[in-house]
Amino acid sequence: MSGDKTKSLETQLNTLKTLSDIGREITSTLDLEKILFTIHKQVNKLMDATVFLIGLYDPKKKYIEYKLAIAENKRCKPYTRDVKDKNQFPVWCIENKKNVFINDVNKEYKKYLKKKPVPKDDLEDGTIEKIAQSILYQPIIVKNKVIGIISVQSYKKNVYSSYHIEVLQNIASYAGMAIENARHIQSIEEKIKERTTDIIRQQKEIEISYKNTKLLSNIGREIASSLSVKDILEKTYKNVNKLMDANSFGIAIYNENDSHLNFIYYIESGKSLPFHFVDIKKDIRPAV
Repeated sequence: MSGDKTKSLETQLNTLKTLSDIGREITSTLDLEKILFTIHKQVNKLMDATVFLIGLYDPKKKYIEYKLAIAENKRCKPYTRDVKDKNQFPVWCIENKKNVFINDVNKEYKKYLKKKPVPKDDLEDGTIEKIAQSILYQPIIVKNKVIGIISVQSYKKNVYSSYHIEVLQNIASYAGMAIENARHIQSIEEKIKERTTDIIRQQKEIEISYKNTKLLSNIGREIASSLSVKDILEKTYKNVNKLMDANSFGIAIYNENDSHLNFIYYIESGKSLPFHFVDIKKDIRPAV
């Protein structure tokens, strides 16, 4: 066996081992952040990943959320891109469910886009976005649906080969499984949290309802045991004040003959007011 063939075989074996390690490592955790950083760390061992991106696609909101973006070993702040702007390599990648493979962006961009992409002035954290010369975009597909993209890019020309495409395809398969598992667990945790909040709220409402019911029962019992009208009125006020703010409290009897509301009991700010009446034909107030 020639030296070149031996070297090629060794490279393939090493790649297979690395891919196996990647698969095992990223599918062994449900922490999405950890999954993304693990993918970056491992990809960096296999190819030039001067720029590395993992974006998650949201078809409802129509954007790609770049959860992890690293340029020249510096992490950029997460950002989003609107997929309604069709002149983007990742949008082409998502819509066609195919990879983007470029080694000279000035010569090859027309295979995917009508116009040469123009870099943003800067990213959300102030990082200046540069145009890479060699670019790979690989869709992350789960059950025939694109859930995101992985991209590696270099500022040099002619960096990538079909070997790198194959490696990225394998990594994207592992990434899809790991990301979906993490999302599923996250969704379950959110539902449990929401349900727990609802249960706590309902429990508090039941406790308040029980206390109010008990208090109303006590009010009824106290009133029923009183023979004095004044005593009944005072007990009613005292107990109502326990249920709500009764800074102003009054009890009136309606006299149909003269259309009067006769306030036989009225308290304002803790002070008892004398008997008075309201003519409902002339007076406009809540009681009327």
